[in-house]
Amino acid sequence: AIGATHTITLSGMPAGQRIGVVVRSQADDTLALSSVVHVDDNGNGTVDFTSRELNTPGVYTVTAVQPSGDLASTTLTIEGALVSI
Repeated sequence: AIGATHTITLSGMPAGQRIGVVVRSQADDTLALSSVVHVDDNGNGTVDFTSRELNTPGVYTVTAVQPSGDLASTTLTIEGALVSI
């Protein structure tokens, strides 16, 4: 949901490397996140991403990248705003 924090977990990455994480809307290719994660010696790392009002609800592509190219990708669905009752 808009306003929610999403934890993106990387595993099986090249050990000890800096890995780029890019999140883009599939609807209009808008960049929602561009971050660098330093993965540990086991190839694991995490980055938190809080969706904002400018992130329209829909499906986003999450891609792990390094200078030699894309390593992996998956999707993330962001729904409408959180509502407090």
